[in-house]
Amino acid sequence: MGIDGVVIEARNWLKNSISLWAEHGFDRSRRGFHEHLTLDGLACHADFRRLRVLTRQIYVFSSPIGHDAPGARDVLLAGLDILLGPAKHSGGGYVNRFDLDGKVVDETRDLYDLAFVLFALCAAYRRLGDAALRDEARALVDFILARMSHADGGYVEALPARQPRRQNPHMHLLEAVIAWSEQDPSGPFAAMRDAILDLFTTRFFDPKAAILREYLADDLSPLPGRQGETWEPGHHFEWVWLLEAAARGGARPLSEAAQALMARACADGLHDGAGAVRAELDASGEIISAGARIWTLTEWIKAEAITPGPQRDERVGRAWSALRRYLATPVEGLWFERWTPEQGFVSDPAPATSLYHISMAVHEMCEGREP
Repeated sequence: MGIDGVVIEARNWLKNSISLWAEHGFDRSRRGFHEHLTLDGLACHADFRRLRVLTRQIYVFSSPIGHDAPGARDVLLAGLDILLGPAKHSGGGYVNRFDLDGKVVDETRDLYDLAFVLFALCAAYRRLGDAALRDEARALVDFILARMSHADGGYVEALPARQPRRQNPHMHLLEAVIAWSEQDPSGPFAAMRDAILDLFTTRFFDPKAAILREYLADDLSPLPGRQGETWEPGHHFEWVWLLEAAARGGARPLSEAAQALMARACADGLHDGAGAVRAELDASGEIISAGARIWTLTEWIKAEAITPGPQRDERVGRAWSALRRYLATPVEGLWFERWTPEQGFVSDPAPATSLYHISMAVHEMCEGREP
């Protein structure tokens, strides 16, 4: 299949998926997003709701491909009502978890999830043009800077604080402020973007080993032992995309680092026979976890799509072919979340959080191409 056929197939699959989740993924009686949908009955068995799902689904239903899905706008507006209402913490930021009736059961302010609040607000702002959403995002950045800045650089994992520190929340915060710096150049977002890029070069990325360290001590030094050498090919691909997206938005180019991340992920992180991206390895290349989740393939697609070259379309098509295997479920619009060497594709429920990953990959594949 040529790249045009790949793009059409990907766009159509996503349109159908967003329509399915608009119909079955939102609990209209109790007003909340389902955590997952089962592959055999479109049911959700979770007895809680998370801020992470709320924010990622706001992004999905704000996305251009989701605009025409029946009911998508209504679901988006309902999600924003929850986000800007019961999800807000009285002390600033946003709470972590609710019961099925919307009662707050965990008031933790988690940096990873706050990053997705910023990202969701940006997507909704692009869709609706409501200046109140921009003001909300600016206030959240002010809160993070005032309450979550760490003396040794970066930001604490959560309030209350916990260990170890990780690059992952900073990565998603970077994703959000890159998006906002394009929408609101006069806001505080570009400065936070550049500060996180400095952390990447000085604390997260090890150029000698060509790895992105996942877990760090409180002062952002590498943890001792294997944990400090753990890296994830999926996050390598994600940072490749982020570094290029940041540079396109006016940040300093970090092309050599991006090339090193890409080379290491492709050399050690791809399980070609299974069409999978390995979960975790150590600095020597030894596999820590051989299974694969669907999000890792979506990041592979994004990295290939943003990396120029004469074989770009071929590389994107190869990554999409690997992802398609995860989409071949009994219900069009759902997916297999996990593949393992022992079980193959595992028929767990499809988690709502992964639709954000798929949506972003399809958007990047289709960017600049006629529908």
